[in-house]
Amino acid sequence: MNVMRELIKVGKEHGKIFVDTNILYNILFKTDLSERALEILEGIEEPVISTIIINELLYVSLRKVAERKFGVKNYRDFRSFIREKGYKPFDDDLTVIMEFLEGLSISIIEDHQDIDELMKVMLSYNLPTH
Repeated sequence: MNVMRELIKVGKEHGKIFVDTNILYNILFKTDLSERALEILEGIEEPVISTIIINELLYVSLRKVAERKFGVKNYRDFRSFIREKGYKPFDDDLTVIMEFLEGLSISIIEDHQDIDELMKVMLSYNLPTH
């Protein structure tokens, strides 16, 4: 039995399905799984994420951008890059990620993190998320 079909069936019965970071990442970045991730997301009637998912998506996305654009290969180098240059080199990328999230019809469950506060702290102190 297809596990994803079963999950979608359960979600329809209960109304909502929590969407993990990897689904959003594979839609945002073109990967071998992008088509399947989009198919899964479109099959969910009431997708839900939390601010932790947004935090994770920002982290993995900016790490990928840093690797592609600036050759930053590991966590330590990423931290150093952010500490030295801040998020200015990622202005356009942050805009794309946030517009991507805003364009989706996904409910956001607030958890212990506030999205605005996350962005404020991240940008003010040049801290990587996650």
